[in-house]
Amino acid sequence: MVTGKKSSNNLGKVLPFSLSQVGGGKIIAVTSGKGGVGKTNISANMALTWAMEGHKVLAVDCDLGLANMDLILGVIPNYTLKDVLFSDMPVEDAISQTPMGVDLLPAAAGEEDLANLGSEKHTNFAQILKTLRQHYDYIVLDTGAGVHSNVTQIASIADFVLLVTTVEPTALSSAYAMIKILGTQKEKNPIGVVLNMVSSGREGLSAWQALTSLTRRFLNSEPEYFGHIYQDSSVPKAVQKTYPLVKIYPRSPSARCLQATAAKIRIALGKQKLRGGMVTARGAEGHGREVIRWS
Repeated sequence: MVTGKKSSNNLGKVLPFSLSQVGGGKIIAVTSGKGGVGKTNISANMALTWAMEGHKVLAVDCDLGLANMDLILGVIPNYTLKDVLFSDMPVEDAISQTPMGVDLLPAAAGEEDLANLGSEKHTNFAQILKTLRQHYDYIVLDTGAGVHSNVTQIASIADFVLLVTTVEPTALSSAYAMIKILGTQKEKNPIGVVLNMVSSGREGLSAWQALTSLTRRFLNSEPEYFGHIYQDSSVPKAVQKTYPLVKIYPRSPSARCLQATAAKIRIALGKQKLRGGMVTARGAEGHGREVIRWS
């Protein structure tokens, strides 16, 4: 049974917990090429959306040195992933069952050991996740940002990678770099893109088209578009209150976009449309000099 402290906003209650068998679930990694694009917020709210639909969901904080998903889900855990990987704690003892309906395997902020996992620990972590998939419908991995080996190795464990970016040139360039690096991994898992903090659907679609025009030309691939998420006043309000957007403002434009993206991913995974890696762009030669202009 997991125990934990209760947070001051009355969200930190940790409920009695035990693992039950539900079958082989899907592992989804939510990642980004750079920080500040809203990746963790999307991870937490997507996990909550699936849980609210009646699915059994585990959120795993894989931002191993800068963990903060516990803040969004309102839990102050007693144990973290560090206890599992470095102290041989059974993983079920480190999982918190939150009152929101999502289980959480937290990481620990400011821990150098977690921020720089070696290959053996990565292998152990991958095995733990493969075991946990037997107990959940969906496992959402909130990776760190950037192209650090921790991030790319964790993303390679997933059945599907959701790449979060914004329309800013630096974010799109970093997203391109992440797609390129993930494409060199031994396990080339399917990649989807979501455009966050957009002012309109057209702005998001245009940014995705600019990104995929380069991936088709230079990488011979075209990550699928999983929609956009509006930047509206409810987003900073929810962040300020440390309360998940889909819980506190479920009818806001941004929450509706998050719910739509979660539904698209769930349907695609259920139909196994994403099996076998990134979509290959027919006719693309996949070579040439990479001259990137976001204009």
